[in-house]
Order: sequence, then C-alpha cells, then structure tokens
Amino acid sequence: MPAHGSIDLATCLINQKLQMVIKSNGHCLTA
Repeated sequence: MPAHGSIDLATCLINQKLQMVIKSNGHCLTA
C-alpha cells in the first residue's frame, strides 16, 4: 500500500508546521 507512506509524510509535514506555529521544534525528516 503506497498510500500509507504518502499519508504518513503529509501528516508529519502538517504536524511540523503546526508545531512551528506553536513555537515548538518539529523535525520529521531532519536527523
């Protein structure tokens, strides 16, 4: 199911932007 990875990535990016707005550090793909 290739859709799972896409949904995971999209959700991660959305959470990252939300956390940035809340002044928190959210890094999904940065290690």
